[in-house]
Amino acid sequence: MFDILRDVRDAFRSVRRQPGVTLVIVLTLAVGIGSSTAIFTYFVELYWFRLDAPDAERMYHVYTGTAEYPDGPTSYPHAQLYREALADLGELAPWSWDVLTLTVPEEGSRVSETFVRVGAAVSPEYFDFFGVRFALGRDFLPEEHRPDGPPVAVIDHTFWSRHMGADPEVLGRPLRLNGHTFTIVGVTPRGFEGTGDPHAVYVPAPRYDDLTEAAVLADHDAGRFHCLLRLQRGVRPEAAEARLAVVAKNLDRERPWPEGAERHVTVSRIDSMSFDLKTAEMMMAGSVGLLLLLACANVASMLLARAAGRRREIAVMAALGASQGRIARRLLTESGLLALAGGGLGLVFARWLLAVIRRYSESMAFGYAHLWEGNEWMRYDDRVLGFTLLVALGTGCLFGLAPIFHAARTDLISALKSGGAETQPGRRLGARHLLVITQVALATILLLLAGLLIRSLRGLEGRELGFETERQLMAALTAVAPPIPPLYPPSGDSAEHREAWRGFYEAGRRRLAALPGVETATLTTAIPGTGKRAGGYVVFPQRPEEESWVELQQVGPDFFETFGIPLVRGRSFDLRDRAGAMGAAIVNQAFVDRFFEGVEPIGQDLRWPHLKTDAAEGRFRVVGVIPDIRHQTRLEEPKPFVYLPLAQYLRPRFRTRLEAVARTTGPPQAVIPSARRALSTVHPDLAVLEFGTYDGITTDVSNPKFHSVLSGLFSLFGLALACLGIYGVMSCSVRYRLRELGIRMALGATARHLVRLVLAEASWLTAAGVLFGVGLALALTRLVSSVLYGISPADPLTFLTLPVVLAAVGLAAAWLPAWRAGRVDPKVVLKEE
Repeated sequence: MFDILRDVRDAFRSVRRQPGVTLVIVLTLAVGIGSSTAIFTYFVELYWFRLDAPDAERMYHVYTGTAEYPDGPTSYPHAQLYREALADLGELAPWSWDVLTLTVPEEGSRVSETFVRVGAAVSPEYFDFFGVRFALGRDFLPEEHRPDGPPVAVIDHTFWSRHMGADPEVLGRPLRLNGHTFTIVGVTPRGFEGTGDPHAVYVPAPRYDDLTEAAVLADHDAGRFHCLLRLQRGVRPEAAEARLAVVAKNLDRERPWPEGAERHVTVSRIDSMSFDLKTAEMMMAGSVGLLLLLACANVASMLLARAAGRRREIAVMAALGASQGRIARRLLTESGLLALAGGGLGLVFARWLLAVIRRYSESMAFGYAHLWEGNEWMRYDDRVLGFTLLVALGTGCLFGLAPIFHAARTDLISALKSGGAETQPGRRLGARHLLVITQVALATILLLLAGLLIRSLRGLEGRELGFETERQLMAALTAVAPPIPPLYPPSGDSAEHREAWRGFYEAGRRRLAALPGVETATLTTAIPGTGKRAGGYVVFPQRPEEESWVELQQVGPDFFETFGIPLVRGRSFDLRDRAGAMGAAIVNQAFVDRFFEGVEPIGQDLRWPHLKTDAAEGRFRVVGVIPDIRHQTRLEEPKPFVYLPLAQYLRPRFRTRLEAVARTTGPPQAVIPSARRALSTVHPDLAVLEFGTYDGITTDVSNPKFHSVLSGLFSLFGLALACLGIYGVMSCSVRYRLRELGIRMALGATARHLVRLVLAEASWLTAAGVLFGVGLALALTRLVSSVLYGISPADPLTFLTLPVVLAAVGLAAAWLPAWRAGRVDPKVVLKEE
C-alpha cells in the first residue's frame, strides 16, 4: 500500500513538472472522451434499446402481422389465446398505451389541474416482469384485474413528484382519468420506464374500455395491445413461435382478416440494434469516431515525445536498483492519473453536449414532448462511456510505457551521459513523427468531411420551401375531456360530437386572430415542415376501379393566407365549405400533373372510399390549385397532395389534437402571453400543450441548421486537437533537444536558424499529414456522395481552402516552441548538462 501511495505522489510530481504538456494531454482526452460519449450515446439511445429487467435475456416481444408488415399489435382476445398456448413455456403480459387526460382534484390550497399524458393498461404480470419495487404502495391485486373490480391506478414517480408535490399521503387519493375516477394505490420507483418510455399512470387492463369509451377488450379485430413474453429457462424462442403459429392458423380459419392476408406471429428480441441511420447522422458518427482516433493519436504522440526525454530519468532509476516492474508501475500510475483527469473533464463536457442534444431532440417533438414527461433518456450510457475510457486509458498506458522500451534499447552509461538529449538527432522518421503525420491526416479528413457536409447543408437550408416560416406563432391544442370523443372513439360517434369538437378549436382560432399583433390565424392537423404526415386512397368517379395513394391534410380557415401560399387558380376555403355541404378540396400542382394532365382540375370530383367524411355523398370537388410545397424535408420531391377543410373531413385518431398557427406583425414570442390568456378562456376542455416558433423548434426543414452547427463544432474540435498535438509534440521536442540546440548556438547558429530548424520539422510533418489526409478524404467522399446536395464530392473550394487553413494553423501552433528554441542560452544549457 505504501508503494502505491509513493507511486501516486511521484506521478503527481512528474506531471506537475511539465504543466503545459499535461494540460494538453488532459484537454485532448476530455474532448475525445466527451464528444464520443455524448454523440455515441445519442445514437445508442435512438437505435439500440436495452431492457432494464432482471430476466431481460429471456424476454421477447410477440407481434401479430402479415409477411409484409410483421411487427403489429395484437387484440386483447387474441393475446389471451397466446397466453393459454404458451402457459407451459413462459408468461405473457399484454399491455397497451393511450393518450389520457389526468385531473388531479383540488386539495387544501391546491386547485384542480388537468394534464394530457400517456397512460398504460397492463396485465397482472407486467410489474413483476420488471422486478418493480414500488416507491409507495403496491401492485394491483388479483381482484382488481377483473372487469368488475375496483378502479385503481398506479402513478409514475415523475408525475407524483412534479404535479402532486411528492405527497407521501397520496395513496387512497382520487385521480380522474378521461372523466372516470380511479383510486391511487401505488407509485413506481424513480427512473422506471418499462419497455422504453415512462407512462404517467397505469391501470389494470380490464379498465381499458373505461378510458377509451370503446369496446376494445372484446373486439378481435382491435389490435391495440403489445405483448411481452418471458420464457422459462432453457426454452428457445423458436419453440414459442412454432406454438403461436398453430394459434394463428386456427384464427385464420375461424376469423379471417378482411383482406384475406395470412397471419404471422413472431417472437422477437427486445434488445435490438437498428442500423436505419440517416446519412447525415452516419457522417456525424464517423466524424466523432475520427475525433476519438485523433485524440488517441495526439496523446500517443505527446507521450512518445515525453518518452524521448526521459531516458536519463529511467536510466537513473535503473542504476539505483529499480526493477523494470517497478519502473513500469510508476509510468502506468502517471498515465492513469492523466487518463482520470481527462476522463473526469470529458464527463463534464459530455454532460453539456448531451444537454444540447436533448434540447434539440425535445424541440423536434413540438406539442408531444409533454406526453413522455419523465423520460430520462440521454443519460450516460455505461457501454459507450466504458468503451471510450478504455480506448483512452489503453492509449495512455501503451504509449506511457514507451520510456521502458527506449531504455531497453539504450546503453545505460550513454543514457546517463546524454543528459536526456535525443541520441539520434539525424533520424528523420520515427514512431513519434508517424503519429504526428497520422493525427494531421485524421484532422484533415475530419475537416474536409465536415466542410463538405456544412456546405451541402447550407445550400440545402437555402432551398425554397414554398411557404413562409417568418413571424409564425404555433400552438399545440387539445380537447381534453368528455363530451369530446377520446382518441379512439366508438363506432357510434355522432355528428354533434364532431361539431362540438370543431367548435372548440374554431373558437380558439378566432380568439387568436383577434389579438393585437396578429394578422391572421388558422388550424391544421400538421404544420408544414414538422414531419407529420397522413394519407389515403383516392378514387376518381370517372375511373372508379383505380385507387391511388395521396398525401392528405386537414386545414382550417385562412390556412393558405397564414403561410403565404398563393393560389395558382380557383378559390380558397370559405363558409360554403361546411359540414353536410358538397365537399371542397384544394390540390397541389404535382397532383394536377399526375392525375389531371391536359384536363382542367377545377370542378373535378374526388372520393375517399375508406375514410369517414362529413361531406355530402362523401365526395370532394376540386376548388383550387396551389404550388408545390415541401411538407417533410427540404430534399423531398413534390408529391400529390390534397387539402381538405376541417369542417368536412374528420379523422378520428386526430380528434384530440390540432395545431393553431398565427401570423404576427412582429416577433411571435411577444404575442405568447396574450395568446395564452386568450386560449385559456375559450373552454375548460381546450388545453394549450405548447407554444413554439420555427426558430424555437427543430423541424424537419430546419434539421440542416442543427447538423451544420454540430458538424462545424466537430471540425473545430478536430482543428483544435491537431493544433494541440502539433504544439505538444514540438514543445516536447524542443525541450528534449536543448543540448543539441545549445551546441548549435555555441557553434555560431543564430536564433533565426533555430526557429527555422524547428518550423522546418513542423512544416514537413504537417505537409505530409495534410497530403495523406487529402488523399484519404477523396476516397471516402465517394461513399458519402449521396448525402451531398448541390456540390460534388471533390468540391474544389473545400479541398483547396481547408487544407491550407489546417496547415497554417498547424504552423502557428509550432511557432511558440520554435520561438522558445530561438531563445536558448547555450551557456545555461551546457552548464546544466
